[in-house]
Amino acid sequence: MKVLILTATDPNKSKVSGGVRTFNLNLQRIITRLGYDYCFYETREIKKLLTFSQKAYQNYDIVFINISIYDKGFLKLIYELVKIKNKKTIVQGHGGSFGALKFKFFYKILFSRILNKKVNKFLVLNDAQKNSLSEIFQVNKRKIWKVPNFIENDFDLQNKTYDGKTKFIYIGRIVKVKGVIDFAKAFMEINNDDIEYHIIGDGPKTNDIIHFSNIDRRIIYHGELFGNEKKKKLQECHVLVFLTEHSEGFPISVLEALNFGMAILSTPFSSQDELIYPKYNGLITTKSKANIKNCINFFLENNLVVKQYGENSKKLLSENFDLNIQGLHMYRKIFSK
Repeated sequence: MKVLILTATDPNKSKVSGGVRTFNLNLQRIITRLGYDYCFYETREIKKLLTFSQKAYQNYDIVFINISIYDKGFLKLIYELVKIKNKKTIVQGHGGSFGALKFKFFYKILFSRILNKKVNKFLVLNDAQKNSLSEIFQVNKRKIWKVPNFIENDFDLQNKTYDGKTKFIYIGRIVKVKGVIDFAKAFMEINNDDIEYHIIGDGPKTNDIIHFSNIDRRIIYHGELFGNEKKKKLQECHVLVFLTEHSEGFPISVLEALNFGMAILSTPFSSQDELIYPKYNGLITTKSKANIKNCINFFLENNLVVKQYGENSKKLLSENFDLNIQGLHMYRKIFSK
C-alpha cells in the first residue's frame, strides 16, 4: 500500500516546530512499521498547492490530508478535495473546531455534498470536533473516527530524578493565549530559589519571555529545540505548564510530558479528561495569578507527589497512547477498512 500525505510542510525537510510536525513524524513511523510506502506533498506554498493535480497522487492507494480546522485550513481542504478524483481519501483534523468556523453556515450550503462524497474517513481528536462535523455538514457518523494522537513511549523513568530543584516547563508557541506569560508573571512572585521555569518555543511574545528571563534568573528561555536537545530538557523537568485558552485538539506537548514522567498543570480543554486526571497525574486550574501561585507552591511543598504524578503520567501513556501498541493497532484498522 502507498500513502500520499498532504500537509503544510514535510517534517523531514522543515524544522518548523509544532504539534502537526510531531504528528507527521509519528504518522511516518506508524506507516513504516505497518510496512506501507509513503510520501509527503507540501501544501504551505500557494504555488505548490495550485500545481497539485492527478499526476501527484495517481500512483498512491490512499490520500491522507492534514488540516487545522480554521477557515483558511478548511478552504484549503475543499480545494484539495476538488482536485482529487477516485481515490480513497482520509482527512485528519488537528486544532480548532468546525463549530468555530466563521462562515460555517455558508460553507454548509456550498460544501456539505463534496465533504460527504469525497472523504472516506474523517479522523478527529475529540468529541467537539466530531459533533460539530456531524451537526454542521451532516457527515455520517460512521465516517467519523475519534482517534487520539499517539507518541513513542521510549523514555525510561529510571533515568528521571525528582530531587533537587522543581523544574517547570512550557513547550510550544509563545503566544498569550497559551498561558506562557501568565505563568511567568505568577512564577516571579514566588520567593524560592529551588524552582526553575524552562521555556521551549518561539512566537510573537518571545521578547516578553526574554525580558522576564533577564529579570529573573530562574526563568530560562531555550528558543526552539529539536531531537536530542529537546529530549534532554524534557528529561530534566518535572511539571508541564499548559495554561491554554484554546479548546485544543489532542495536544502533543501533553503526550510528550506523559512520556517523560511529568506532572501536568493545565487549564480545562476539550480532551483534558483523557490526558489529565486531577490529583492523579496533574492539577486543573484557572489562569488567575493567585491560583497559579497556589499550584506552584503545592508542587514545591510535595516533592513525593510530583514523583507519583509523573509515574502515573507514564502509566496513562503506556495504557492508552503508545505509538507502537495502541497507535499501530488503530492505524492498521484505519488504512485497511
